[in-house]
Amino acid sequence: MRIIAVILFCLFNTNLCAQSFQIEAIESALANSISESEERYKLTVELGQMLRPYDSEVEKKGYPTEYFDYINDALIWSNKNGSLKQIAAAKRFEIDYYLSHREIVKFIALANEMITKDSFATLQDKHFIYTYLCFEYYSAGYLTNYIELIPEKYRILKALNKEPEASQNEFSDIASAYYAMSQYERARAYYKKAIVSVKEKNRPFFKASINNNIGLSFSREEQADSAEVYFKKALQLVSISNVKQEGFKPNYNEHFKNVINLNIAELELNKNNYNNAINALKKESISALDLGEINLYIEANNTLSHIYFLKKEYLKALFYINKAREAIPYKQFTTLLISNLQLESKILLALDKQEESEKVYNKMNHLQDSIAINKTKRSSEIAAILYEKNKNDLEIQIQKLKLLEKNNKISSQKQQQIFYLLFIVTLLLLLFMLYAFLRKTKIQKAEIETQKLAVDQSLIEKEILLKEVHHRVKNNLQVVSSLLSKQAKTSNDESVKKLMDDGQNRINAMAMIHQQLYKTENLERINLKEYTTLLVDNISDYTEFKANIKIDIPETTFHVDVAVPYGLILNELLSNSFQYGFKGKKSGTINITITKLEEHTYLLCVEDNGIGLPSNMEEKSKKTYGLSLIKGLAWQLRGNVKYYNKKPEGCAFEITFSDNLKENV
Repeated sequence: MRIIAVILFCLFNTNLCAQSFQIEAIESALANSISESEERYKLTVELGQMLRPYDSEVEKKGYPTEYFDYINDALIWSNKNGSLKQIAAAKRFEIDYYLSHREIVKFIALANEMITKDSFATLQDKHFIYTYLCFEYYSAGYLTNYIELIPEKYRILKALNKEPEASQNEFSDIASAYYAMSQYERARAYYKKAIVSVKEKNRPFFKASINNNIGLSFSREEQADSAEVYFKKALQLVSISNVKQEGFKPNYNEHFKNVINLNIAELELNKNNYNNAINALKKESISALDLGEINLYIEANNTLSHIYFLKKEYLKALFYINKAREAIPYKQFTTLLISNLQLESKILLALDKQEESEKVYNKMNHLQDSIAINKTKRSSEIAAILYEKNKNDLEIQIQKLKLLEKNNKISSQKQQQIFYLLFIVTLLLLLFMLYAFLRKTKIQKAEIETQKLAVDQSLIEKEILLKEVHHRVKNNLQVVSSLLSKQAKTSNDESVKKLMDDGQNRINAMAMIHQQLYKTENLERINLKEYTTLLVDNISDYTEFKANIKIDIPETTFHVDVAVPYGLILNELLSNSFQYGFKGKKSGTINITITKLEEHTYLLCVEDNGIGLPSNMEEKSKKTYGLSLIKGLAWQLRGNVKYYNKKPEGCAFEITFSDNLKENV
């Protein structure tokens, strides 16, 4: 037996060495290949295929940076000379590169582009991208987008003739998302669908897991009796299950019993019955450690510490909190680490160790703020990607409508040609065919009228669809705005709240554009005076200082591509004026005017009678995000920014912009 093991070990390492030599050979050939050539394209795609699946070193370090140059060359060549399949193969390697470097925002942007264009080299690639995109959406909290992708992910899996892993199920995945959103009733509905979907497959352990989740959903709603019914049902199913046969770890059965018993015991915590929970937690802690389930082990010890804290047995509480801390890997399980530090701070305070308690609390606060800032930044970047995706989807729908209209015109022209040809042929034939011809003409006219009515009806339906798209985009932006508002309320850091409020105002400015488009007949142009009035009212509602705002804007409409940056510029100027312009003043006036300078060129002027701009404004502007944003948006509108102090008091901002961006490109 020992000889066989040695042989297998040698064979395994020989294969790894052979693969390593092959990769080195391809890398060498790539380094010597011609840039943007077919040879480099083929070598790049081959290298990408050789590197899958990823090994642990790649996950730690990421692909070498020179790989990205090869990928870029491959994309350039395939876009110029290759097929759609060849382009998709190069993009798959680009996806792998972003994942290896954990550049998640870039991965999400490229994955959405590939899904929109249905650009995949193989069905396996499509499943891979859907799987990872689902994971990243769930991790980032974009659960609605996650739910939308789940059915297609499982359809692809079915097309590949593959069975899901033991713990995977379409309905169970959707239920978990609703559970994470605290929509417990909807979560239960999908958990029950999951049970029905495996009813004939005799999978008692999987059903036990689902029943446990249903029990947890009732527990979160403080329906202890219903929760206990499902927990006990889960225990019965575990007792008759064969975990190995269902694809789980052999010793997972006993551990899961401990988990369920703990859930039952926790129902009694409200009655100050701690002993059952303590015993269950200690059992779960041991079985979790045996299985290598580190996060469950940490949670169990954190909870033990919390219970001993409630019992005022502070030394035991401190023992278990330290035990949990020792198991937390560096820079991992940050949520568990935060709860661990928070509880330790309380325990130390209860032990009259105020100085140590404050140190732990400050450490927890710093970690929490850091996570919140990173999460907000990533969430904003993903929201921007999804906004662009929705915008692109809308453009695709418009292109389809134009193509349909073009096809209808071609069809109509062909019918007219046939009509004239038949007319001439009929005249050259016998006169007695005239009656038949006229009759046929009448029938054809009736058909054309019917088709015209059908086309008109179709156009009306498409217009309704476009309005609905604007309405949904507006709703999605308001959801993001609400999320920012809630995030701001949970933070004690005023700078974080300020960032959240600014982001919320910017998103509201964009949402109003789509609200205006939804309400008007014209789906591309905005009445700038009405939009400005709405934007001013919205910003005024969020400020304590009430200024007299005068608006002098002509009755004219602008394209949505102009209105969006205009709204963001005005939002920044008004927000800054309210926040900084009237410090120490009880009242003030803001004037907003738009003047036409020449054809397609306008001047926006926003001025106030506040305290004016600081003397070092030019130096400050280099470090100020708001002013940088205004300048960037003005450049986007083919204009520039000018600002100055007025006499005797106040300041003014003047922004020139064009209403015809296409001709100015």
